[in-house]
Amino acid sequence: MQFDDKAWNIFYKTAKDVEDYLKHDDTIVIPIGSTEQHGQHLPLGTDSIQGWQIVAHACAMAKVLYTPPIWMGYSPQHLMTIRPGTVTVRSETLRNLYHDVARSLIHSGFNKIIFYLAHGSNQKIIDPILRQIRYETGAFIAMFKPDMEYTLEMTKDIWVGPPEETPGWHSGEQETAQIMAFDEKLVKLENAKKTQGHSPAFLPSRFTKDSADPWATWDGKYKLLYVPLNHNEVTETGVLGNPFRATKENGEKSVARQSKIMAEVLVELRKVNIVATNREFSDRA
Repeated sequence: MQFDDKAWNIFYKTAKDVEDYLKHDDTIVIPIGSTEQHGQHLPLGTDSIQGWQIVAHACAMAKVLYTPPIWMGYSPQHLMTIRPGTVTVRSETLRNLYHDVARSLIHSGFNKIIFYLAHGSNQKIIDPILRQIRYETGAFIAMFKPDMEYTLEMTKDIWVGPPEETPGWHSGEQETAQIMAFDEKLVKLENAKKTQGHSPAFLPSRFTKDSADPWATWDGKYKLLYVPLNHNEVTETGVLGNPFRATKENGEKSVARQSKIMAEVLVELRKVNIVATNREFSDRA
C-alpha cells in the first residue's frame, strides 16, 4: 500500500508549516518502533515499518501531523537469539528519549501527544514516562495500541491460521502480511520457518508456555508466574507463528482497517479540550 509520507510527516515541514497547523489543530502522533530480528524472512525494521505505514495512512485521513518513527526500542530479549542485527537501548535511555521528544513538541505548542505502540515490548517501560510528561506539563498524553499477533481485536477475522498458529507472536502471519502490504520485496519467504513456541527448558513440567508471553501457565489453567525470557528460550528460529499463511491482500486489509479506526480515534480526540500548563523545556544540557 503506497502512501505519501511527505504530506503529514513533520520531518518534511517548515517551521511556518507547523505554525499554521497549530492554528487549527494541536495533536501529533509519535510512532515508537524497534530494530530487531524477525527471523530470516523479515527485515529488522519490521515493527517500525508497520507502525510507520499505519500512522501515515491514519494521519492522512485525519489530517494530523506525525513524527518519523523512533526506530530503536526496548528489545533485550532478542539479543540472545542466533539472528544478528538487533539494536536495543536501555529502558532509561528510551524513556529519556520519549520524554525529550514529547517535551520538545509541547514546547512548540502541541497539546495532545499520541504515542503509537509499534513494538509491543516498548509498552513494558512507557507508562512511567507518560505519567511524568502529563504531570510536568498538563498536556494530554496517550498511547494507541494497534493489533499485534498476540492481541488481535480489530483484525481477528482477517487471518486464516488455526488457533495453534494465530495469534502468533513474532514474524508470523500478521507481521509477514503487513510487510508484504508495504513492500513484497522485503519479504524473503524462501528463508521463512514455521515455528511453534514452547516452554523454556528450565521450567518444571507443571508450567507450560506456547509463546513469548512472560506469563507461565500453571497446570494448564492459570497464568500466574511472570518470567522474563530471552526469545531463544521459546523458539529456535526467532519466529513464533506461521509466516506461510501470509498474503499481501490480507496485509492490505489489516493496514486499511487499523488505519481507518485510528483516524476515527484521532478525529474524536479533537474534542479533548486540554491545554498544556507548562511548555518550558529547560533541561537542554
